[in-house]
Amino acid sequence: MQEPISITIPFSGFGQMHEYRIKSTIRNNVTLKSPKDKVWVRDIGIIFTGREEEGYRFQVFCLKVEDRSASAPIYSLEKTKFRLFDDVRISVSAEGEIKKLNNLSTIQKRWKEMRRELEKINQGDSVQNYFNSIDQLLEDKQKIINFLSDYVMLGLFFNGTVFGNLAAFTENKKTVAPEFLLSTRIEELWKKQNTQQQQNEIYFSVKGQAIDPAKPQQKDLLKKYEGTFIYEGNRLIDAGIETHYNNHFRKHTLLWTGLTQYSTEEKKTIQKP
Repeated sequence: MQEPISITIPFSGFGQMHEYRIKSTIRNNVTLKSPKDKVWVRDIGIIFTGREEEGYRFQVFCLKVEDRSASAPIYSLEKTKFRLFDDVRISVSAEGEIKKLNNLSTIQKRWKEMRRELEKINQGDSVQNYFNSIDQLLEDKQKIINFLSDYVMLGLFFNGTVFGNLAAFTENKKTVAPEFLLSTRIEELWKKQNTQQQQNEIYFSVKGQAIDPAKPQQKDLLKKYEGTFIYEGNRLIDAGIETHYNNHFRKHTLLWTGLTQYSTEEKKTIQKP
């Protein structure tokens, strides 16, 4: 069996957490005179917890989540999913693709408790439909992987493309799962660029096109799909994907914000290798 390639982030030991800020801007009905943006900002922490036979294990915390939309409510049910998945233990392939959620049973149990509490103060058909959608998500392991791999969640870091020997990488193609991207498949082409902003930076460009044969009209609706990923050494420091459809806009960015050392008490909550 082939030895897994080296991981992207140069983790130096248990108890170190690399922190990132993820920002997602979503705009529907862009043809309106004053379209409104939905803006989510999350601070996450990523910890390498060990090797597996064909990849690696990671633990990812959601440290903080903010709704920065112009008309953000004091409390939003949309935060529920971020809260539910604020501590995930995942298995990742050698290429950096999320393959399994290892603490699914814990999250399922937690959701049952959360739902009971939320239903005490939130009522109505739309609320129940939203809660039921989470039930359905947690019952389908592939949907969970697609959800976690979405750029809103963890897909900018665990991108399934650039995760190992960056020096040997030239270009690659991957397909974005349809469930969380306007129900159409997107083929991304990743290319390493020779242009370097700094001496030790490695720069990748990404372009995408709709390829779903069942929905050929989507190809014309997709006006722009571009992104950039910048690595400093083997550490992802900056990434972004921007998509423009006829009536829909999405922009996701990720920025490395630093390294945190955990205290003895904090380590108790972290999965050990």
